[in-house]
Amino acid sequence: MQQGASTDAEPTRRFGPVRLLPSVTPTHVAVFLFIDLITIGFIVFVNISQAYLMNTKLAIPESIQGTISGDLGFWSEVTIVAMVWLFGMLADKTSRRLVMSLGLAFLGASYLAYPLSESADGLLLSRLVYAVGVAATTCMLTVMVHDYPQESSRGKLVAASGICGGFGAAMIGALGGAMPDFFVSRGASELDAAFYMNWVAAAICIAAAAIAAVGAHPGIPGGRPAKSGFRESAAIGLRAARRPRIRVLYFSAFAARGDLVIAGTFIVLWGTLAGQAQGLDTTVALGRGTLLFVITSITTLICAPFMGFLLDRFDRLMMLAAGAVLATVGFGAVGLIENPLDPAVIPLFVLLGIGQSSCFYASQALIGQEAPLENRGAVIGAFSACGAVGVLIANGIGGRLFDSIDPGAPFLMVAGATALLAIYAVWVRLRERAQAN
Repeated sequence: MQQGASTDAEPTRRFGPVRLLPSVTPTHVAVFLFIDLITIGFIVFVNISQAYLMNTKLAIPESIQGTISGDLGFWSEVTIVAMVWLFGMLADKTSRRLVMSLGLAFLGASYLAYPLSESADGLLLSRLVYAVGVAATTCMLTVMVHDYPQESSRGKLVAASGICGGFGAAMIGALGGAMPDFFVSRGASELDAAFYMNWVAAAICIAAAAIAAVGAHPGIPGGRPAKSGFRESAAIGLRAARRPRIRVLYFSAFAARGDLVIAGTFIVLWGTLAGQAQGLDTTVALGRGTLLFVITSITTLICAPFMGFLLDRFDRLMMLAAGAVLATVGFGAVGLIENPLDPAVIPLFVLLGIGQSSCFYASQALIGQEAPLENRGAVIGAFSACGAVGVLIANGIGGRLFDSIDPGAPFLMVAGATALLAIYAVWVRLRERAQAN
């Protein structure tokens, strides 16, 4: 039986087609989806801001930008690994909205500080503040999307969350990529434009923190605060890995978060550098690189409704395996192209978006199904920590592959990881069937 199925018989409200737990209102869901849009958009925005600052204010040589971007992401993920599990356990003991509001406030603070950086070390300090915000917000998004729906609607709310996150990434990515040119065309210098674009981001994040503090569910829907201490909660997250499906999910977080960061960090940078190599101004090249990322983000919007339908009707473990296969093909194909700005390769970025989103949605739906209610934050915190380790490795190795071998090399690395995930998920499902017989 899928976990939480018993709640399907209880009286409930609806948010569109999504059946909600009794204490959850449509307003709670609307606030969650708005926060999702803002959070994902401004998690992605850091790559646009960073690329612009490196090429204008800091004038960092192109030959080392991949390595610096990878290093910034690496230390950011070290911070996330250290914090995300703690935030998950804290949410089990207090409330989700407290942790979410705190995370959004940290994101806002990072964007206030980012344009003040005078060197790569300055970027790192701001990026660590950003990382604390990412740890809190991403963990809470994963927890909250499973707190609100009944089991039969889990896939639908995951899909709705994906649509909002994808729309946020596309919209804020597009606006972020256009903001420098907007300010420069109105008389601002490139340096002033860097300040303005980051401070707009900071204001929106801080406003979203206030909305989360007022409008999110005040408690833990369907459950009570966990009674276990932090040490016991951490042990619960580790012991959960004894279950084969949880092990697959922890590995899926490792692989799927890695592919998200490779796409977010290196598509924009690759497109920007390719545009500059073709003689385009930095602001124009940044816009072209950002457009490629926006294309992959729009693809997630298109895929989300289909994935929501499929995830509520088919075995979610096999859907995860199928998503991993699509991700392998998409990332492998992009990794082999020569010029990312060639219009002929746009379908490959669409394919990458399909694979990336399919793998992500399936892992999100399955972890909510498998994680125990009372300690959902602890298990999802461990799940998120595995994802952070994947990002850490993807950034640390990916940036060096980008500079020393080829810009497509990080994408091929991700293709290898998702191929292993597909094999592992199928193997676990076959074992389950064999044991059932």
